[in-house]
Amino acid sequence: MLIDDSIREDLGTSVENTCNREPLISVIVPAYNEASNIEKLFKGLKKELEVLQCYEVILVDDGSSDGTADLARRVASRLGLRASIIRLDVNSGKPRALLEGFSRSLGMYVGVIDADLQYDPKDLVAMVRNAIDHGYDAVFGERIDPSRDLVRKLVSLGAKILAKLLIRKAWKARDPTTEIYVIRREKLERCLGAIRPRIKLGLEILVRCRLNRVSWIPVTIRPREGEESKFKFIWIPSYLWQILELTDYFTLRYIVGALAALPISILLWNYIGILAPFVGAAVKWIFIWRDIGLGSTLAVKALATAIKIAEVAAWPVTALIELILIHLLRGTRI
Repeated sequence: MLIDDSIREDLGTSVENTCNREPLISVIVPAYNEASNIEKLFKGLKKELEVLQCYEVILVDDGSSDGTADLARRVASRLGLRASIIRLDVNSGKPRALLEGFSRSLGMYVGVIDADLQYDPKDLVAMVRNAIDHGYDAVFGERIDPSRDLVRKLVSLGAKILAKLLIRKAWKARDPTTEIYVIRREKLERCLGAIRPRIKLGLEILVRCRLNRVSWIPVTIRPREGEESKFKFIWIPSYLWQILELTDYFTLRYIVGALAALPISILLWNYIGILAPFVGAAVKWIFIWRDIGLGSTLAVKALATAIKIAEVAAWPVTALIELILIHLLRGTRI
């Protein structure tokens, strides 16, 4: 188990397998103080999942103080929803709750949906069908959010752009920070040990799991019901740290290398002229050699130097161009 048994209270019984085989889909629902949404959520899940017949719902109560777990157990029993309710004594955060749910899942596919009713269970079922019909390893939801305020939209857009720019596996991702997705359990199990409990667990899965075939489908986010949004600005530095980890601190190493190369280039300019920046680039490459070839590093420097000589742009612009190109070429060889 990913969370010690001493802080877990399993309020449900094992899911009864009425299909005489493993469930087709395990739906993981992380919940923190979502008692006001449980009834509507479970009714929606039962309505949509009954179409699939073979399913299980695993609600992980992340140390709620409003009786979410007790209510979920009662509602599931009354509705006849095949559900297990796991209660964590300590509020450990959504990522850890999800990892706990993953470790308990039995389905051929594992899906994730929040308890705040912002996502329609119908979309999750559509994602499962998409995965089955086309043999995808994972299907992610591309979120369409007409209801959020401008600040939240800008924060979300910035997070997506940052992931796309810095993480190679996220280049083609339509929504790399999505929070609704379905993944084949076989693929998830192989990378579960490498997944860290970071703020955007879907991004962890996208990067750390070996997914050969991935699909994206549009998902409209509904206005949140019940409690107010749990978004905290402290999550922003947590996300930036996650990006650094997922890139093996590549950006940080690049910046340190650039700072080390700058005085060397300046000192050598009076002696070897135009060759000085290339010596500096070689010094910079020492910090990033695991990710990019020396030829790529020198080629990018040649382009930046040409732009400087032509006076097309000031040095801060050329430095930014270098940074972007280095990230785009990461993992390739010229």
